[in-house]
Amino acid sequence: MSQKEMKVLKFPSRHQRYYISFMESFGWEVQEFHEMVDQTYTYSSGSTTNNSYGSFHGNVQHYRGSNMSHLSGRSSNYGHSYNSGSEITQVTTSFTVTFVRDRDIPHKAELERIEQSFHNLTPAYFKRLNKIHIFFKDVPQNQWPEWQAIQACANDARAVRRRPVQQSPTRQVAAPQKSVQKPAVSAPPPAISKPTKTVAKPTPKPIKKAPPATVVERQSFEEYAEGFCKNRNWDENTKGKDEFLKGLKCWYANYSDKNALKYFKQAVEINPKEPVFWEWFAKPEYYQNKYQKSIEVYHQALKELPDNQQILSTLIYIYIRAEEINNAEEYLAILKKNVTDEDLPLQVSIIRLTGQIHEAKVEYKEAMQLYNKADKLVDPEKDFFVGIYQQNLKNKMKKS
Repeated sequence: MSQKEMKVLKFPSRHQRYYISFMESFGWEVQEFHEMVDQTYTYSSGSTTNNSYGSFHGNVQHYRGSNMSHLSGRSSNYGHSYNSGSEITQVTTSFTVTFVRDRDIPHKAELERIEQSFHNLTPAYFKRLNKIHIFFKDVPQNQWPEWQAIQACANDARAVRRRPVQQSPTRQVAAPQKSVQKPAVSAPPPAISKPTKTVAKPTPKPIKKAPPATVVERQSFEEYAEGFCKNRNWDENTKGKDEFLKGLKCWYANYSDKNALKYFKQAVEINPKEPVFWEWFAKPEYYQNKYQKSIEVYHQALKELPDNQQILSTLIYIYIRAEEINNAEEYLAILKKNVTDEDLPLQVSIIRLTGQIHEAKVEYKEAMQLYNKADKLVDPEKDFFVGIYQQNLKNKMKKS
């Protein structure tokens, strides 16, 4: 099996489709993604109205020849009070997406150069996109130079990936030759030329012009599904695969298509021992922040796969997101029972989950120490989460 390389990108949730579609042009496939809360704003307002009034009616009687008087009457008081208030909570989220592709992908250097151009051009496109309602109402998006430049990058990358793999040409050096001229009548002795080396110069490659801007040709679902199954060692004997791919096709066409859930459900009913089916059955619910529904699905998965580390780890993560810290700690204790000294990836996962629990408790110092401890146990060249947890925690501490 070929080795894989990973890349992690963080972007606002509204840019999810943009990045996933274009990153496929450079050979990247989504492995996993997490939604993170960046900012939370709460606005409160209220008003109070008080109305009151009263009246008094009375009679005074004075007795002649004395200093006495008598007062009698009726007093009435009325009042009304009204209180109203409202509270609005606004949450800003972002996605952290892990992409994966073959480490030895053909024409890698050229793809990396084109991909870097894509990332350099993206801010200008989003800047114009944010102003569309003010300045660019009447200009179709496919006529924007920013959009055309990004599409040209994607088209170039796809053309490079379709190019056949060729071996680099070798330099040929001609053997030295001696040229001797025959003597002619009444002519001086012939001169002997010195040996010369003739180096065959490689034919320069023609400069490739950028193709005209067209709509990005996205990787077909058949190509995506083939790579998805290959990476998970699935074959025609994998039960529930056909039903799962139907749901995956719905997701691929529209990442928020709820019709995918019914196919994922059929897949887990046919083959409840495949953890990937359970993860995708819970994933659409989870990314709509329906934590309880996702938790229910993972508890069903644990009945079939009680010792599956990925299922347990994801359930703990969801409990942390749902702010159910006691439940997260309970299942973290279960996960720790399965760890061994040889299982370094699980050790790192447990340390990072423990750090997230401390972070949720606003114990930032302990969380930072655990994140640093986990990073020391991994190879920074292979683990692309090195430093990400610390940076997110630092941003949270600045905002608080």
